[in-house]
Amino acid sequence: PACYGKGGEAPTITDANLILGRIGTTLLGGKMRLNPEEAARAFESLRKRSGVGAEELAAASLRIVNFQMAKAIEIVTLERGLDARDFALVAFGGAGPMHAVEVAESIGITKVIVPPLPGLFSALGMLMTDMRYDRVRGMVGLLDEVGEGKIEETFEEMERESSESLNEKGIEGRPSFRGSIDLRYYGQGYELEIAVRRPFNRAAVTKAFEGRHVEVYGFAHEGERIELTALRLTTTIPATSKVRLSEVEGEMPVAGGEGRRRAKFGERWFETRVYSRELLPVGGRIRGPAIVEEYDSTVVVPPGWGCVKNHLRCLVIERV
Repeated sequence: PACYGKGGEAPTITDANLILGRIGTTLLGGKMRLNPEEAARAFESLRKRSGVGAEELAAASLRIVNFQMAKAIEIVTLERGLDARDFALVAFGGAGPMHAVEVAESIGITKVIVPPLPGLFSALGMLMTDMRYDRVRGMVGLLDEVGEGKIEETFEEMERESSESLNEKGIEGRPSFRGSIDLRYYGQGYELEIAVRRPFNRAAVTKAFEGRHVEVYGFAHEGERIELTALRLTTTIPATSKVRLSEVEGEMPVAGGEGRRRAKFGERWFETRVYSRELLPVGGRIRGPAIVEEYDSTVVVPPGWGCVKNHLRCLVIERV
């Protein structure tokens, strides 16, 4: 980003957020300073070509990137036969919480959750997650012609191979196994992954496949021949220790504490209250427009939305 003062010249989304007041002139608890003039200068060539001011260009940039993120969410949910409106959006990363509410609003999601330490959330998840090992074995044939015994024997062989691989890596613990198979109607070019219970039962799997096909594509060809393309096995070993969100430590104070700054939402500029996440009490409610700052991220709460810090120190943002 140009605003970092490290030689960047092309405008970035960080520059756009700075110009619009979504982020302040300091990050990382005051350790990093941003330059609004450099951010505006980065938009200068676009301004000359388009005749549009830097603020309007920055706002348009955010609309474009928010649209792209919203479409990506719609694609991954629709491909799984899911309606995004039935879910809450979890926002993490240093920049995710700046865009999450507007992305959610554009696709009809009414709740956004920002976990503690959002900028470190992926690393925290890695420390908390169970060890997982995935194995795939190709097996092509019509489901009604491949013997149930052969499929069950193959799963057992995959279990032994997975256990041996984990032992060789020095990973200890009692493994659990979850099997699935890739199925499609004969002649199709795409598969659905269907979970299987052991021992393998062809009739149960056929019923599950047809039900899943209806969920994803809206129809099923009952009685049509089904083709098997692969067996999958997920081996899981529980993590030796878990960190509870309520026990997470490390929220760091934001330089300058609470205050106000001008920020643009839609076509208007608002005098926007700026909060320190660390200083928000559990159960404390704020109304947008508001900005919540912390060491590793910035949370943007647009007008028409409210935010509360729950007992797990997550920020829950909903329409008001």
